Amino acid sequence: MLSDFLSGNRQAIHELSRRKVAADAGSAPDAEAWNQGLPEVFDHIIASLQRAAKYGFPAAGADGGAQATQRGEKMLRLGLTVSQVVQGYSAVCQSITEAAREQGFVISADEFHTINRVLDLAIAEAVTGYEHLHDGIVAKAEALRLGMLAHELRNALTNVTLAHLMIRDGLVGARGETSAVLEKGLRRMTDIIDRSLAEVRLHSEPLAEPRRLRLLDLVDEVWVTASSEAKSRGISLLVQVASEVGLEADPQHLVSALSNLVQNAIKFTKPGTTVCLRARELGDQVLIEVEDGCGGLPPGRAEELFRPFTQEGKDRSGVGLGLAISRQAIERNGGTLTVRDLAGKGCVFTITLPRTAGKTPPAPAVAS
Repeated sequence: MLSDFLSGNRQAIHELSRRKVAADAGSAPDAEAWNQGLPEVFDHIIASLQRAAKYGFPAAGADGGAQATQRGEKMLRLGLTVSQVVQGYSAVCQSITEAAREQGFVISADEFHTINRVLDLAIAEAVTGYEHLHDGIVAKAEALRLGMLAHELRNALTNVTLAHLMIRDGLVGARGETSAVLEKGLRRMTDIIDRSLAEVRLHSEPLAEPRRLRLLDLVDEVWVTASSEAKSRGISLLVQVASEVGLEADPQHLVSALSNLVQNAIKFTKPGTTVCLRARELGDQVLIEVEDGCGGLPPGRAEELFRPFTQEGKDRSGVGLGLAISRQAIERNGGTLTVRDLAGKGCVFTITLPRTAGKTPPAPAVAS
């Protein structure tokens, strides 16, 4: 009986399967993930064969949607893609056939049909469960994003409303600290909305529309909106961009990225220090750097800054999307965005873009 053969040669078939998965994966993480999932896959195949021998084949999914979801959940937790799930089951099938040939065990036509049908059902169930759970995770992440956005806007609106009521009712003067709270709340709401609109545009308009630009014109546009915020925080702004520096890029994408970088720098820079934006041409590339005075980053935390909803430091205003949006915008234009830590001083965010649209994407630059 085929199920007995599989039980008796479990270790040998596991070893064959591991080797095949490693060869197909081409990378240690994929192979290791499948090695963790193989015992469960093998147990499922044996149990299905035993049921089929006694009761015949069930309809697809008849072993219960919960079991299918559990298998899909495990695949997702292990970091496997749908194609890797299918490849893994295929490796198990090939290993069973090879082990039977090596041991001189003859798989009858009916048994061969049985195992192929079981594997077909197993793949369908696992993939269905995987996709169902994946869709749920995506939906949950989207709900979290919208919830955080609404929460931040509500907090800012509450502060603005209270400040407005106090000024309206004559409880405080129109030019005092309450007025500053009102102004700060309005700027915060504007910033959240602008970043959200930039994110929507990046998703709804995936292709950049490059035009010939003079970089200083875009920098001036960003600087006008940033100057009042910097002044209110006691921060100096410095621009070092020559008028002749130009490139081909989508102006909306580039303004969005620069605005987010500058606003982020102002947000975390210590009072009494400087935020500097500088740019230069370097061969076929344009390098744009935004340097802040945040005091530096904890070791190994640089790349975490670009993850959505990540916020470093004490200031938690905003929704943690600015740097993620900036990187997306720059990459849509064939460029890169990296960060370099200045220990004890601050950070330098470096945009590297091709001077001509359509050129080979540049390697990340080293900020100077």
